[in-house]
Amino acid sequence: MISEKKLFDPVYYQKDLAKMFKISTRTLQARLNELLVKNPTKSCLTRSMGKKQYFFYSDVEEIIQMTTAQK
Repeated sequence: MISEKKLFDPVYYQKDLAKMFKISTRTLQARLNELLVKNPTKSCLTRSMGKKQYFFYSDVEEIIQMTTAQK
């Protein structure tokens, strides 16, 4: 069986990231705001549709790299 190519990456919302990192959504939002102040040009921190902020898997990896580099 041939695996099908996915047209779109899965989309994650703040509540999904909070579950991944095992923190509350408020804490996640505070940490994302801190990263945004330090990295204002990163598109992964400013991507939203309407009022909902969303992320792709590659964004999650980039956020993890930014937080580990911050320490």
